[in-house]
Amino acid sequence: MEAKAEAIRKALETLSEDLDRTVSRPLQKEAFKCSAACCDTAKNQTDLQSCVQSCSEKVQRMEAVVNHELGDFQQRLQRCAVRCQDVSREKLPAEPSDSQLQEAQKRMEACISTCAQDFESQIPGLGKRIKEMCKKL
Repeated sequence: MEAKAEAIRKALETLSEDLDRTVSRPLQKEAFKCSAACCDTAKNQTDLQSCVQSCSEKVQRMEAVVNHELGDFQQRLQRCAVRCQDVSREKLPAEPSDSQLQEAQKRMEACISTCAQDFESQIPGLGKRIKEMCKKL
């Protein structure tokens, strides 16, 4: 089960690095160039601040999209694992024997393993969806 968790962690880390390289950095570069141009065009400090703020809006929206989508993914994965625990508990009698507890543990671990597999396979689609959403910013 720990191997599955590690596989998901690595896949999410790879996704995060890809999003940083292909989405975040280009938007940040654009924002920095825009902010630099503000120094040349702003008539006063208030205009400068407004211009710089406007330049960073896409980056802020992109960060919100990424945080929302990754947070939603993690919540769904956690709900799946909690459901496995609940289903396993529901099948136990009021006073389970050691063997019944062990069997329930095995069922729960198998269920969580299935959740992990399912969610790991969703990570490429998650990345694609985030990129598509960020293109529309």
